[in-house]
Amino acid sequence: MLIIGEQINGTRKKVGEAIRARDAQFIADLAKAQAAAGADRLDINAGTPPDREIDDIQWLIETVQGATDTPLCLDSPNPKALQEGLKAAKGRGMVNSTTAESERAKEVIPMAAENNCLLIGLTISDKGMPSTTEERVEIAGQIIEQAKAAGIAAEDIYIDPLVRGIATEPEQGVALLDATRQIREKYDPVHVVYGLSNISFGLPARSVMNRTLLAMAMSHGLDAAIINPTDRNMMAVLR
Repeated sequence: MLIIGEQINGTRKKVGEAIRARDAQFIADLAKAQAAAGADRLDINAGTPPDREIDDIQWLIETVQGATDTPLCLDSPNPKALQEGLKAAKGRGMVNSTTAESERAKEVIPMAAENNCLLIGLTISDKGMPSTTEERVEIAGQIIEQAKAAGIAAEDIYIDPLVRGIATEPEQGVALLDATRQIREKYDPVHVVYGLSNISFGLPARSVMNRTLLAMAMSHGLDAAIINPTDRNMMAVLR
């Protein structure tokens, strides 16, 4: 199981404040705590406006790499920020993420290939977000085909089949798990990765829901997760 630490994300209030204030100690402490708790990679998401994002992600990368040798996963909707972040990152990078949307795939997939990166592919197409198992598997296939054509090995591709909230769409849990199983069976050795927390949006006891999904998804083939590794209950379920 590849554990990607999720805590360094500028959309989180305290992290966003630390980025604006250039509070390197706060960010370094987050990085070291996640690494010590078992993170294999650290997700780096500036979460700031486009006119600031490149400077912010470069500062985050420099700060985190000054605190730990744990490899990074660069997370941004902005291909330019990803490209500049890859220049600053040490070691083999991971890009989070491409989709099957034509414009984004055209920019991000070649970038990942040229930089010898691991690639996360989120199952969104030009038609939008999938609802069914079949749509998720079909879009996964499109991403995998394009990535392999660009020279990315199957074992370096991580498909995110789109975790959606079950508070408003209760059928989405089953569709997600079925898609996970089918993607792993059909496209092995391609991996499947989740950002777990969307499943519980709008519900009470979110942490219980999130770690329950983790256990169920692992039984369906999930082999990577973007989580908070300092959550001891989550890590206990994983182990």
